[in-house]
Amino acid sequence: MWLIRLMRSFAIALNLAWILLATAHAEESSASREAMKVVVEKASTNTTLPLFRAWITSGTDKFTFLVPEGFYIRAAPSQDRLKLANKAGDCQIAFALLHITPSDTGELKPEICRELLLSRHPGAKVLEEFPEHAAGQEGLGYDLQWETPEHLAYRIRTVFVPFASGVWEFTTTTVPKKFPEGRAGLHTLILTFRASAGGVLEVRPLPDRL
Repeated sequence: MWLIRLMRSFAIALNLAWILLATAHAEESSASREAMKVVVEKASTNTTLPLFRAWITSGTDKFTFLVPEGFYIRAAPSQDRLKLANKAGDCQIAFALLHITPSDTGELKPEICRELLLSRHPGAKVLEEFPEHAAGQEGLGYDLQWETPEHLAYRIRTVFVPFASGVWEFTTTTVPKKFPEGRAGLHTLILTFRASAGGVLEVRPLPDRL
């Protein structure tokens, strides 16, 4: 029994090391690629507050989503990462492309995703693990509670979703009292996220009124 547990732990560690190595390699190689191109346009909907849609181009891949209410693109995007934040700056949303490949069946391994998150946030506690979807693709979501070495408390929700271009990671990081705001904003982004298929990005027009 102890041998089985040992072999399982070794397999998880080996897979995690491969993911971290692949991610690091992607970050190094991304320096030679162009940064994401982002265009934000007002959506054609008669709402009390205006809605804005972001159009993203990353190489040959194209994506779009509705910008969550109260959030703004914080700075120029990097090669494979885009960040949004609220005005106060205490609630952030980011999505990034991880240049890793899921299993042969296209599914993500929960233990690998969990170990990857915990490696980034030492001492964090996984509060919940749940299935999630984006643009018709099945993914995995995690809620974490984390305290930094400086004793700053954060709530984090991260969703991993596999696409043909790689695994996309959607994350909101907030102070605890702003977690409902971050969770709602992330939900809007994921719910309205669309990815190109064969170079074609199809988006249904919004109704005149919501």
